[in-house]
Amino acid sequence: MMGKMRFGSRVGIPGSGRDTERIEFKRGGGAQTLFGIPFISVGVLALLTCIGLIPMEGERGELAFMAAGFFGAVFAVLGALLLFGRSGLTIDRRLGEVIQWRGLIVPMSKTTHPLARFDRVRLERRREGEGRGYAVLLHGKDIPEAVLVEQIDDCRLAMRTAERLALFLEKPLEDLTGAAGPDR
Repeated sequence: MMGKMRFGSRVGIPGSGRDTERIEFKRGGGAQTLFGIPFISVGVLALLTCIGLIPMEGERGELAFMAAGFFGAVFAVLGALLLFGRSGLTIDRRLGEVIQWRGLIVPMSKTTHPLARFDRVRLERRREGEGRGYAVLLHGKDIPEAVLVEQIDDCRLAMRTAERLALFLEKPLEDLTGAAGPDR
């Protein structure tokens, strides 16, 4: 068993709190919430216009109300997902599990994988169609799809996360970024 590791100003790995046997990576909240506020606001205003609580100037054709209703619903749903959507990954050595979860404010769906099925941590550069930046992934031979741990724009930060995760899991790190040397 590994002793306590110090990374930055926290004991353990970022996101793990005080539990040295568990790591949590969370997405959602923060700046994402700020982007959701205008979307949900526009959506709600358009829906209120559609049902007639906010008067619409000019011609009030049926097509205008249908368009307001459609776009209002789309913007409201997108805004709600940005505002309340959360996802994450928990790696628990004590339980021997990797748990992926998604939800609105609280986890609503979970997928659990046995930790023993993963044999390496992989760092790779993402292409345009897959998003930007660098992805830290958990790979295993008999696992059909890698588990995304974190996606980061900064190569150094991604490498540091991948190295710490590999150290935490005591698994080899596979670097497919092509970045070499201290300037990564």
